Amino acid sequence: MGDGGPVATVADRSGPYASFGFSAINSDGTVAFFASLDAGGPGIFTGADPVADKVIRVGDALFGSTVTGLNFFRGLNDNGDIAFQYELLNGTTGIAIAQVPIPEPSTYALAVSGILALLAMRRRCRS
Repeated sequence: MGDGGPVATVADRSGPYASFGFSAINSDGTVAFFASLDAGGPGIFTGADPVADKVIRVGDALFGSTVTGLNFFRGLNDNGDIAFQYELLNGTTGIAIAQVPIPEPSTYALAVSGILALLAMRRRCRS
């Protein structure tokens, strides 16, 4: 990936990935791709580390069953949500969306209280 300057490698076959399928990039520069690992098994990933950057992989639990098949074709939106087709051990097939985690409400409360504290200190300094 790149923006007219040097090209940045997201993942390649010199690491844990054996082969690559379709990939997608959104306007924020987030990349998602289908790949098979040297250790075996395909999955959908977002970076060079197949553990930390895993979205889903064959063998993972999903909807009370186990993933036996995956397909991915440009299923990445500008929110970072990833759409993919799945097949499960129990015979279920469908399309799912892996959504970007939403920060917990406590994170927002902490941020808001921090901003309010800064505003209060700023008012005291002006007085």
